[in-house]
Amino acid sequence: MITEATRRTLEAKCKALCDDCALECAYFAQVLGPRRHYLAGHGEMKPGKPCQILLSAHLALFWHGSSGKEAEADVRNRLNGTVRRIERDLANRDAGLPVPGRHHHA
Repeated sequence: MITEATRRTLEAKCKALCDDCALECAYFAQVLGPRRHYLAGHGEMKPGKPCQILLSAHLALFWHGSSGKEAEADVRNRLNGTVRRIERDLANRDAGLPVPGRHHHA
């Protein structure tokens, strides 16, 4: 999983994308082979197939609403730092390392 701080960051990024691009909802998902695991987002998911951008080998952004292809490059640029943060959280978790901001019990 991702840290609570990262979850809040993702929710804020998705809210900003929804507001700026007039999207109904946007959310991040971890890529697990052919499956996608919801991480965090903003707005109400609608029926139907969402649009998506693969941000990295392990992370995708999904949204409902209209956003042209020209907006994809802008979205990728806006989310670069966030993608690196999520990748670090997921790699630490997969390696069994403590994730910053998470409390561990002995």
